[in-house]
Order: sequence, then structure tokens, then C-alpha cells
Amino acid sequence: MKDKARDEQLIEDARKFPELASMFEEMRGILEEFELHEEEAERRDRAEEEAEKKADEARAEKARAGELGPKWQEIQKRIDQGKTTLSDVFNGNDDSPEARALRQESNKTLGRIHDQWAKEAEEEDAENPLTQMRAAWEAHEERIRSLNNDLDVFPSWPDRN
Repeated sequence: MKDKARDEQLIEDARKFPELASMFEEMRGILEEFELHEEEAERRDRAEEEAEKKADEARAEKARAGELGPKWQEIQKRIDQGKTTLSDVFNGNDDSPEARALRQESNKTLGRIHDQWAKEAEEEDAENPLTQMRAAWEAHEERIRSLNNDLDVFPSWPDRN
């Protein structure tokens, strides 16, 4: 367990309350599992960031070559010159004509995608991203409820107040 003080507290509590030793051991296991999930999530986040970075560079290369059209080419030129960022283009901080046009196109595309996903989600399509997000969210909420229930067994737990 990463938190040595908490681990030592669990061991000490198990000694103080031998009749609850198995419960304290189970709690240690739950906390270790939680730490493993956190580490796994951090690894996934790093992998996703790397994949996004590669995808952004591929997009930038296509934009520089004009494969994405003249608006993208101009925007990429301005990004390369440090005059704007992709974030500024899409959050509205870049008010250039090209940026406004790309935002409009993007909003139309996102609207179509959302409408399609919403329709598919109504049909409970398992491959639909909205259905998948809903299922993941529900599973996440259930896991948190379960962990909270497990932690409530220990009202004098350090740092719980």
C-alpha cells in the first residue's frame, strides 16, 4: 500500500480488535485494489495523451500539406508561427475568419454526430458512445457506493472526518 501510515493504522487496528482482523485485512485489500485502479487509470491517461499527441501531429502535417483545405492550412500556418493555438481556434479566442469558419463547420458536424448518437442511444445500441458512457457512469457510481459502504464500517478512520 502506498500510504504506509494508513497501512500501519489498519494493522494496528487489527491488533486492537482481533475479532475484526479479517475485516481490516479486507479493507487493506480494497484500498490496494483502489490504488491499482488509480495506477491503471493514470497509465491509460498517459497512453491517451500520447495517442492524442500523435493524432494532432498527423492532423497538423495534413493541414500543412493542404489536405484538409485552405482554412486548415492557414490556421496551421498561424499555429506554427505561434500566433494561435488549436484550443484558441475552437474555444473562440481566435476570431480570424478561418477560425470562425472552422468553428461553424465543427459545430455542424458535432451536431450531426450528437443527433445520430442520441437516436442510437434511444435504441440502447451497445456500440453507441452515449450508451457506453451511461453504462460506465452507472458502474462507476455503483463502485463508489460499494467503497463508501465498506469505509463506513470504520467511523474512526483517520482523515475521514
